[in-house]
Amino acid sequence: MGTKFANLHIQMQDQQLVLDALRQLTDQAGHVLVKPILNESSILDQYIQRKEDGSSSIETEPHVTYYLHQSGEWTTVLNYYFEWGTVEQVGELLSTFVSQPVMTVGFFDEDIFEWTIFQDGEARSRKLFCGMWAADEYELKPEIVDFTYLQEVVGIKRADLDRLFDSETPEQAVDALSELLNVHLWIDYKVMDSDSESAKRYSRVDQDIRK
Repeated sequence: MGTKFANLHIQMQDQQLVLDALRQLTDQAGHVLVKPILNESSILDQYIQRKEDGSSSIETEPHVTYYLHQSGEWTTVLNYYFEWGTVEQVGELLSTFVSQPVMTVGFFDEDIFEWTIFQDGEARSRKLFCGMWAADEYELKPEIVDFTYLQEVVGIKRADLDRLFDSETPEQAVDALSELLNVHLWIDYKVMDSDSESAKRYSRVDQDIRK
């Protein structure tokens, strides 16, 4: 299995506004953003219960957990649910709660790096770093590249964009974008449990799911 990670970033420095937006996100999508409680005994118990009563419920944490980190003008957000293919859906929804751009990053098995920017509930830019075979194999959405938007709103110069888009591999593209934005992109929620040093750089935020 190859490397997989996904993360989300809001072009916002005001932490209270970030928390307010995440509160709205939790209220709208907390049922999918919440982490399931999985241990050997509970997996078996829940399986037996589903077989007996036909339910599909899985025991979950009582709150949604986010990890936040500030990098320049961007606030990084990590969550259990984020992976390539889902983080984009969350980014689209979150962009309806803030006026600033929301950027999502999804990396899958060294085959695909998808960089998308949402604003006002719409994808304003979507760039795929992958081979043609991957685009066909995974039935990827078409790219949306607005150089003017990326220069004026995201603040990346045209020459830098050209160099970024010329990246030969998805890994090179991640490194190049990380350098341009001064944001650490090689990060995922799962790292918070396995790398204590990385976890120290992030602030944990738990938001209760309102009934």
